[in-house]
Amino acid sequence: MASERVKVHAAIILALSLFGLAWFHNSNTLGVHRSLHYTIEDFEDQEYFDDGNFRVVSFGTSRAYGSGLPHPESQSYTGLLGGTNLAIRASDARYPAMCAKSMVKDAIYDVIIIEYMPHMYDATKGAMLRLGERMRQRFPDSLIIYIDMWTIHQFSIQHKGAMPAMEEYHQAIAGTENEHLSFSMAADMAMMREAVQKEPINASVLQYPVPEAANYKEAIQIMHPYYKRDHTHWSKFGMQWLKREIVKIIRTEQHVRSDAVQEWESNDECLSWYQDSSSESIKKSLHTNMPMVPFAVKGGKFALEASNPDFNFIRITREDNTNSTKPPQPRHVYLSYMVSGPMDDFYGGAKFELHPNHPTAEASATVEVSTLETWFPHPWHVINHKYIGRAEGRKETYLTIEGNRTGLATSTFRAIGINIVSEAPLGQFGGEDLRGW
Repeated sequence: MASERVKVHAAIILALSLFGLAWFHNSNTLGVHRSLHYTIEDFEDQEYFDDGNFRVVSFGTSRAYGSGLPHPESQSYTGLLGGTNLAIRASDARYPAMCAKSMVKDAIYDVIIIEYMPHMYDATKGAMLRLGERMRQRFPDSLIIYIDMWTIHQFSIQHKGAMPAMEEYHQAIAGTENEHLSFSMAADMAMMREAVQKEPINASVLQYPVPEAANYKEAIQIMHPYYKRDHTHWSKFGMQWLKREIVKIIRTEQHVRSDAVQEWESNDECLSWYQDSSSESIKKSLHTNMPMVPFAVKGGKFALEASNPDFNFIRITREDNTNSTKPPQPRHVYLSYMVSGPMDDFYGGAKFELHPNHPTAEASATVEVSTLETWFPHPWHVINHKYIGRAEGRKETYLTIEGNRTGLATSTFRAIGINIVSEAPLGQFGGEDLRGW
C-alpha cells in the first residue's frame, strides 16, 4: 500500500513538472510565499471544489477583472475557478450595491467573491457593506468572501514618493532601508473586516498579513511576483495564488452547493454600456440622441458623448407594472459617468436635469456636478455615480446632460450608465452621492 502511494505521489510530481506547475515553497515570517508549492492537500481542496460543482461569481475592480493579463476571462481568479466575472474596470462597489439585481439577473450562485479593499475603501465603505447585504438576502446559503489584499503601491519611499515602476524597482529597493519606507492603510480597516464577518453578511475574509515596519522591505520583495509592473494589478502568478486560497476557504468552511434563493427585497433597473455596447439589453432598452463612442488607450470601453449642440438626452421609459400585483416602487435615477483627477479635469463639470414627457419640458430636478475627483492621490480616470432625482412611474422621463460647464474641458462629457433603483437615495449606499458610510 505504501509503495502504491509513493508511485501515485511520484506520478503527480512528474505530471506537475511536465506542466510547469512544480513551484517550490519558501516560507517567511510574513506568512506568505515567494512561490506556489502544490501539495496533496491542495489536490484534495481542488477535488472538493470540483465535486461540489460550485457556481462562482465575483464583483470587483480592474484587479478582479484581470486587467493587464493577456486573457483575463481565463487567467483571472474567477476564470480559473470557472466562474462569472462581474468586475468592472475603473470602478468601485457603488454600482453593484445599486444594481446587483440587474447584474445577477436570474442566475444562482453558491460562492460570491467581493474585491474592493483596500483601494476603494475610504470612499465606498457603505456600498461594500450594502453589496454584501444584498447578496446575503438573495442567496441565504451562499459563501461570501471579501478579498482584502494590500499592494506594493501602498508603500512610498522617503524623499522619493510612490514606489517606482518595475524598470526602476529593483534599484530603488536595493538602496532603501526599512526606516525610509512608509505604508498607507486606513486606520479602521480592521473594523470593516469585522463588520462583514458579522450579521447580516456573515462573510469570510481573504487577507494578506499586514506587514510590520521592521519587515517592510522584506514584504515588498516577497510580494513583488504577485503583481504586475504597476504594483497594483495581480500577475498570472498572483491570480493562481488567489484561486488556491479561495478554494482553501471553500474547503475549510465545508461549503456545499445550494439552490436557495429569496426574492430581491429591492428593485433596480440598471443599464451599463461601459464594457459592452452591443448587448441585446442595450439595443432594446437604450433610447438616446447621443453617439456611442469607444475610448481608452487599449479600447474595450464605451461611452455616450454629450456632443450634440442643442441638447443631449437619455429617455427613461415608463415603468412596466402591468403584470405585478405590487404597488409601483419609487424610481430613483442615478447617472454613471467618467471623472478624472486629482489635478486634471478632463470634462469641465456637467449639469443633469430630469424632464417629464419631453426633453424641453420644465425640469423636475436639476443637479450640477464636478467632474474633478481629488480624494485619490494618484492620477486616475474612473467612474462616478450621481443621484439626480425621482422619475414618475407612469410617465416617460428624459435625462438631459450638458457638459463642459467650466469651459475648460479637454474631452467631451462621457456617460456610461443609467440606473433606476427603488432604494432611498440617502443612507442605503452611504450618502447622496454614494460616498462613505
